[in-house]
Amino acid sequence: MADEVFARAIARVPVTRDRARAIEASGIPSAADESRNIIARSLEHDAEALSSVLMLAPDDKVLATKVENQIDQLSGMWLLLTGVLSEQRKGKRVVFTLEAREEPKDQKPRNPKEASRPRSVTADFGRVPTRKVSGPMNVYYYDYVADRASGEDLRPIERISSRANGEIVLYEILNLVDGKRSIQAIRDFITAAYGPVAVEEVSDYLRLLEKVGVVRFDG
Repeated sequence: MADEVFARAIARVPVTRDRARAIEASGIPSAADESRNIIARSLEHDAEALSSVLMLAPDDKVLATKVENQIDQLSGMWLLLTGVLSEQRKGKRVVFTLEAREEPKDQKPRNPKEASRPRSVTADFGRVPTRKVSGPMNVYYYDYVADRASGEDLRPIERISSRANGEIVLYEILNLVDGKRSIQAIRDFITAAYGPVAVEEVSDYLRLLEKVGVVRFDG
């Protein structure tokens, strides 16, 4: 099982690399950040998939060593292809961050004002939502959120729904609420899977879900 999961992960590497390169070459704002995010989230997803194999044999030390080596091989491959990769282990979870390569000292940012601006200008994006209501928000002809909000409150849903795969993105945002991921982390996963989405849009949608009692923010 571990070998099969590992083989699939390796097969995804060139596809993910091409996506990341296309984003980086697109010239969109924060293209380099988005490119690194795609790679980091892909690696994190594959590492979690490999680690989940251990649930089948939690006391198998040989399997545990094998899985750890496979994760190291996968991260090593990305390290060779891209740049500096940092890894943090949180219990059984592994979180990867692909660091920016150092720019030449004589190279000036294309937009110094943007380059000096913090990625998240407000600490709000570091807040962690937790689900209060489980299950899907749409069942047959009933919409849980629309039943509790209207008018201007529903604008976050309308904005996200208007994009490609909008309905899936809405579903996935809520699906990623696990009491551990921050708003920024949820946004990064969504962007890696479905293309760039503004962290403000994810935050606005989660605020709406908080207002109607679907999620809560502690602290």
